[in-house]
Amino acid sequence: MLWEASLSEPLLLLGRPLGASPVFRAESADADQTTRNNNHPLDTDSPARPARTRTDLSTRCGEWIPWNVDGLPRGSHELTNEEVDEIMEFENQVALVTGAAGAIGKAIAMRLVQEGARVFISDLDQARLDAICAELGPNCRGLAADVTDQAQVRRVVQAALAALGNRIDVLINVAGMVGKGGPVEEMSLENWEFVFAVNCRGTFLFTKEVVPVMKRSGHGNIVNFSSKSGKTGSALMSAYSAAKAAVIGFTQALAFELAPTIRVNCVCPGITEDTGVWSNVSADYVQNLKLPMPEVVKKFTSKVPLGRLARIDDVVNLTCFLASARADYMTGQAINVTGGREMH
Repeated sequence: MLWEASLSEPLLLLGRPLGASPVFRAESADADQTTRNNNHPLDTDSPARPARTRTDLSTRCGEWIPWNVDGLPRGSHELTNEEVDEIMEFENQVALVTGAAGAIGKAIAMRLVQEGARVFISDLDQARLDAICAELGPNCRGLAADVTDQAQVRRVVQAALAALGNRIDVLINVAGMVGKGGPVEEMSLENWEFVFAVNCRGTFLFTKEVVPVMKRSGHGNIVNFSSKSGKTGSALMSAYSAAKAAVIGFTQALAFELAPTIRVNCVCPGITEDTGVWSNVSADYVQNLKLPMPEVVKKFTSKVPLGRLARIDDVVNLTCFLASARADYMTGQAINVTGGREMH
């Protein structure tokens, strides 16, 4: 992506810049400068992230040169909004997305493809994956797998490497499940273990297989999926709350372990409209609280300072931000998307 930064370090928003920080295009560049450093513009000594090449961008945006501590590049001028919009944030990157047959996973895969990535997706249903790949186009491939099965996870990673250039720059572990909610004394051991297997073992197995690939290439971004319930546990959802808390701990441990080569962060959504999780949770609350669905929705939204449930785009925006160069100085973070419902 383009660096929306100045020496005064204004606040960066998750979406496109709103004009607070100019983005500059060099009028000329040294002939030997074939790539640009995707790290912080003032951090010229850091190893570069996968860079867009001169060939990739020069036809649309001119030649790129790194920033330096003296200020703006010589002969630079501000890009127009139209030119900024033409830059694809994940161009020349390869991403692997799990849980991609679900509403959030599919939306993330779609955004990555739209932003120039080649994307490999996985979930349980191959027919569903094939339909998504057909919808998203030739830069999306997929293979079905059970995230709790190590051999199947390994096959997915190997298929992704074979199909998309023997590299994975971004791993997004969306796959998860709520399980059957209810009082703890009524919860079966099988339900408890299954919830942990999908949410925790699945995240672990994909990470275990992808990390060596990222280490070989010298870079990588991992985004895990936890939940608001992983920050503050939810009544009648003890297995899910505990599993999602474990994902946060795993994320933080890996952030220390894998830095500075690989960044690892975590998304913690609240209840999100039009998702399977919300369908399951709301159905459980209808049953356990003996309330009609409109009252359940009202009960949840009344606790949200911003007055609504999360939307899929809210979650996608944060996920892609954390996976992008805009978040290069972030690792080990578990960021809420809750409308203020969760604040720590």
